[in-house]
Amino acid sequence: MKFLPDQVIARLQTEMQTPDLSGTRYRPLKFLGQGGMGTVWLVDDSVLRRPVALKILTAENSSAALAARLMQDAVVLARLEHPGIVPVHDAGTLPDGRTFYCMKHVEGKTLDQHVDQLPLRQRLLLFQ
Repeated sequence: MKFLPDQVIARLQTEMQTPDLSGTRYRPLKFLGQGGMGTVWLVDDSVLRRPVALKILTAENSSAALAARLMQDAVVLARLEHPGIVPVHDAGTLPDGRTFYCMKHVEGKTLDQHVDQLPLRQRLLLFQ
C-alpha cells in the first residue's frame, strides 16, 4: 500500500472544503482560515465588484442546529453598527446545502500575530 504525502492530503482536504459557489454571485479567490464551525474564504462579489469574506459552515458541521446558530449570528451582526464590528452584507444557503454569511473583508494581522510581537507585559496590559 502506498501512502500519500502530507502536502497532498492537506491539498485534498482543502479541495473538499472548497465551497460550491455555482449559481451564486460569489467566485472563490483564496482560502483565508478555519475556525471551530467553519471556513472563511476571500471571494469576489460579481454584483458589487468587490472582494468580500464568506464564512461557511464546514460539511461536517452542517447540522440544522449549527446552521440556525450561524444564521442567528449573521442577523445579530447585521443589526450592529460600530467601527470595530465587521459589517455583514448577505447570508443564505449555498447550492451544496451549507449555510454562509458574507461580510466585509478586512486585511491585516490576526490578534495572535499582533500580540506575538509584544513583550509579555504589553500583552497583559492589552488584554486587561
